[in-house]
Amino acid sequence: MADGTGGSRIFARISTPKAPLFHTQGCAIKGLFILYDRMPFPTDADFGNKSSPFYYPDQASAIRKFLVDHVPAIGPAIYITNGVRVRVKDVIASGFVDFIYFGGNGHGQGSISNVQGWGYGRLVTVEMAEDVLSFENLRYTVNAGPHCLGAKPSAEICAAQPAGVERCRGNFTLLPAIVALSSNNVGLWLGRADGYRLTGSFFFGINTAVRLGFAPGEGTELRNPVTGELASDPAAGTERRWRCSLRRAHGVASHS
Repeated sequence: MADGTGGSRIFARISTPKAPLFHTQGCAIKGLFILYDRMPFPTDADFGNKSSPFYYPDQASAIRKFLVDHVPAIGPAIYITNGVRVRVKDVIASGFVDFIYFGGNGHGQGSISNVQGWGYGRLVTVEMAEDVLSFENLRYTVNAGPHCLGAKPSAEICAAQPAGVERCRGNFTLLPAIVALSSNNVGLWLGRADGYRLTGSFFFGINTAVRLGFAPGEGTELRNPVTGELASDPAAGTERRWRCSLRRAHGVASHS
């Protein structure tokens, strides 16, 4: 839906699991506001209301189960494969699980600038870059929805506000805590890159600002949200296959 300021507003409503909103192999993307308007944004009151679909008996249960129970396995807002010289600029998104994801290898000589997000997972992720990438003015805060953090104002104050004022919709403290405690809540995740430049960026209250490497381990590994496959270093994979073949040649049945 285009507005009158030269940009576009997009209501993202993904019905196919793991499907990205945009899939590109190399282009320039500029001037978008992307809102996943049907993602769950429960208030603290919703978590404590027994008639609410977001009710949990205690905070520990909400922290452990909410993301699994209520956040669908949707793909990235922008999914890039074989992306050389990609430019993404002046793009804002809210309610995503992954915002910008570079899948596979072959990336490089691209730039991501003036990108801002409020989401549940990763702002920018790169599996494999064979050349230098530039990141400038990234903004990511833990607030998982288009709502204000903190306590709800008094009834008198809210009664004097225009209808729909976000700060009068409720107290949002538990939802940001749930998101920030997730190991997949990352500002910039580079699995492997020949080089990168990061300037003028701001990450607030998230789990990890910048993560380098594939973070192997159950629940912390870098996994492609579209294919479901683990991201890994091809050289390491070759080494493992070589060791396995060598052991079989000597009659050893075990694998490493």
